[in-house]
Amino acid sequence: MIELAILKNYDGVNHRANVQLAGSLTTYLESISVARNIPAAAMVVGNRVILAIPGGNPKDACVIATWPGGSPPGPGDMLKSVYDTDDDGVADAAELAANALKLEGSTKAEVRDHVPLAHKTSHQDGGSDELSVQGLSGELADPQKSDFLKLSDTPDSYSGHGGKVVTVKTDVSGLEFTTPSGGGFTYTAINPPTETSPASASTWLDWDLSGSIPSGAKYAVIFIRSNSTSAYYGMVRKKGDTSITNTVYLRYYALVTIIVELDADRVCQRYATNTGVKFGVLGYIS
Repeated sequence: MIELAILKNYDGVNHRANVQLAGSLTTYLESISVARNIPAAAMVVGNRVILAIPGGNPKDACVIATWPGGSPPGPGDMLKSVYDTDDDGVADAAELAANALKLEGSTKAEVRDHVPLAHKTSHQDGGSDELSVQGLSGELADPQKSDFLKLSDTPDSYSGHGGKVVTVKTDVSGLEFTTPSGGGFTYTAINPPTETSPASASTWLDWDLSGSIPSGAKYAVIFIRSNSTSAYYGMVRKKGDTSITNTVYLRYYALVTIIVELDADRVCQRYATNTGVKFGVLGYIS
């Protein structure tokens, strides 16, 4: 729906206008949107304006054209070269209204913003003229994407830093890439596992694993098993540590895996109630 009106007031800050419909002394539309392609300088009180009213709803009205005030042009008062500058057989004002409705839909916001929708993309992420929020106070309403390298307190390139981690500088002035230091434990399997029985039963005996476990290992991963239907016990501990024992109840061909701490010489201690109990080494942790 297109209407002719007279501009009664213009708010240049918010780009909104109050208008009086032509031919009516009482019908006013207040604080309606003004198309963004109309410069503020053209919005002179008293000017004639053309309104696009999507769906006939005055609340969605938008000013889409304006010209100096006076009586509306009558038949034959305006040359075609004035109202149809591109000589396509359609009045320029009508084309503007049709394009505003066709390109941006029918809501007030769509009609009002039809020019910025195309323009604002240059200011968005990846646009040719991205806007910077650096130095603004407060918080932005929406979560913001950011490239790590664009931050002010980070390195300016990933080159040469593959496999490194991000850490806080020692002077806490920003972030930097650093090579991660070693840490944690490494398990190494022994294949095939070695297996032996204690020389005597019901006593703690040293078990030297240095023949199968290298220097530097912290723990041995061992198994205890029995091939008997009788009930036996098997135990392991760090050498000399009477406070910690790993006790295993063995019966009916049972097999249990245990981790035991080693001393610097890779020696631990074991105990069995029968010399038929088997102790084996599956691997070590260093």
